[in-house]
Amino acid sequence: MNEVSIEQSNRVKQSVTSDLLSYLSKCRFEYWPALSFGARLRIVIKSYAVMFMGLFISSLLLKAIDSYVPALFHVPPLMHNDIARLMQSMHGSALTVFLIVCIGAPVLEETICRLPLSFKPRHISLGLSLAALFASGFKLKPEYFMSGNFVVPLLIASSVYGIVQTYLGNPDRYAAERLSLNTKRGFIIFSILLFGFMHITNYQPLHYQVWFLYPLYVMPQILMGWCLSYVRLRNGVAYSMLLHGLTNSVPFLVFLIGHHH
Repeated sequence: MNEVSIEQSNRVKQSVTSDLLSYLSKCRFEYWPALSFGARLRIVIKSYAVMFMGLFISSLLLKAIDSYVPALFHVPPLMHNDIARLMQSMHGSALTVFLIVCIGAPVLEETICRLPLSFKPRHISLGLSLAALFASGFKLKPEYFMSGNFVVPLLIASSVYGIVQTYLGNPDRYAAERLSLNTKRGFIIFSILLFGFMHITNYQPLHYQVWFLYPLYVMPQILMGWCLSYVRLRNGVAYSMLLHGLTNSVPFLVFLIGHHH
């Protein structure tokens, strides 16, 4: 390993936590292409440690708040076990749920929310078209494909991809290197909030009389999006997918262990 790589690896060991706490305000987006796999993996592990602590604390606070929701607002508790519900809908197939929760969801959500943070036209186009696909009702279920209802969402997604790629692909209109740091920061914050608010659907059926509570309930996902965007900007989107999959795997394994006992 050359001196530059050693210096950068030492910098990773010393600065991951402080960088994670300050990267958005300072807009430090360097990619560190010379880092070794081990150094990048350390970034993932340290980021996971910070994220885990934040998710643990925020989950405890939300559970405390949720205990008062029925009495105050006359609706059922909003929190529930998403994995248990998914297991039930998949007829108890742990393998299917693992593929969805630990692989499928991380890949899709990172493609939508973090891949475009390269600010490359094709990445932005792909992320927005996938977002449009699922927002228009697309479902990854055999019966959905058998019904033929997937045609309209696919047409919408294809149109979004074509329009965005045509517009951003013109260098006279758009060039990533011409974007200001404030524009990049705003785009990153938007992707973090989008990731968080996407997870409001986890609380279905929604009770609209307590709509103002849902942004509070997705604070763990917003925290998660913040950490994932950091890893994506530092290491690349494959590593944010890895961290996302790791984060989803822990509650899945806890559920399986508890379910079998």
